[in-house]
Amino acid sequence: MPLIPSLFKVVTQAQWQQAQESGLIPPCGADRAHGHIHLNYYQSLEQVTNHYFSEADQPLALRLDGDRLAEHIQEFEATQEKPWPQPCATLPNLTLEMVTELLHFEFQPESGRFTLQE
Repeated sequence: MPLIPSLFKVVTQAQWQQAQESGLIPPCGADRAHGHIHLNYYQSLEQVTNHYFSEADQPLALRLDGDRLAEHIQEFEATQEKPWPQPCATLPNLTLEMVTELLHFEFQPESGRFTLQE
């Protein structure tokens, strides 16, 4: 089986709290609309987070267990609207057990942008 790069799901603080209570990571509206779960590679985390999330969302990036997802990944090409690779999981949901690490973002008020905390 080929190695796949680390995959992430960016969620709001409220979605993360819901996942901890239910064991399931809630799908976003786009996940429900398209019938697959939108994921990200590390390189595009800041770009995606700045595109879709606000400071009030308090976003987190969940690093996911690639071995559990490998056979379910479908990749969509970057587009003008979304100029980053778009890996998606063809699964009904993601579970809390798939999360291997939490990455935090810091909101920069002067630029109005998120950066990953080191």
